[in-house]
Amino acid sequence: MITWSIGLLILVGWGLLIYTYRDQIQVWRQKVCVDIECAPLRKKLLKFVTRDTAERLIALARSKNPGKPERWYLEKVLYDLQRRR
Repeated sequence: MITWSIGLLILVGWGLLIYTYRDQIQVWRQKVCVDIECAPLRKKLLKFVTRDTAERLIALARSKNPGKPERWYLEKVLYDLQRRR
């Protein structure tokens, strides 16, 4: 009986913890998904230019086209580099 009560208490505690931090967990999850999705594109971009140059090109693409997803910016920069624009 005592072990069942402790297990239930731990389960309720985890539920409250997840409920309390659900927004932060969602933001973290989305960031991880974006990082995983964009990793191959970043790797491909770094074959063309240095890390500093890549960050500048991405920042420039962001300023010219605000509100797009990260993947779009990476694809745009890669496309422009391949076309020598």
